[in-house]
Amino acid sequence: MLVVPASLGEKKITFQVREITKHLETNLFVTSKITGCKYGIGRLTNGFEVIIEGTSNSSIK
Repeated sequence: MLVVPASLGEKKITFQVREITKHLETNLFVTSKITGCKYGIGRLTNGFEVIIEGTSNSSIK
């Protein structure tokens, strides 16, 4: 639920998840293709960190 809004913002968003699901991977990939955002996934000791750098496109409402 956070991927699309985060992809449209001006800032870098970071959140943690326990596991990386196929749904999350697909959501990140498709959203990056549509909005041009950048994302990364990092391993933590207790899960994963997801980082999304938004593109703040004012033409998208």
